[in-house]
Amino acid sequence: MRHKTVLKKANLVAHSPHNAFYLLTLEKITDGYIVRKESGVNGVVLNREAWYRENIGDAEKLFLRILKEKTNPNRKSRRKYVVEPSERIEGYKGYG
Repeated sequence: MRHKTVLKKANLVAHSPHNAFYLLTLEKITDGYIVRKESGVNGVVLNREAWYRENIGDAEKLFLRILKEKTNPNRKSRRKYVVEPSERIEGYKGYG
């Protein structure tokens, strides 16, 4: 089993009828970095995906790009996510 350390985490929530959520993490593993997402509704995970990057710079860039896309108030999707108010994410200054 690989050793992993969570470096960044973002809990996103949407004001939607089914309480949609999106959990995004940046993890250090033995041989690189993983950006992982879990999403679903009403507390049930319906989708999991992960992307591998060899270096921290590329992994952080992907993490922040996904975070910006999901929190863009002008995105085409009806589901508008916001970062949990109690969280502070290094490198993320909100959408814009």
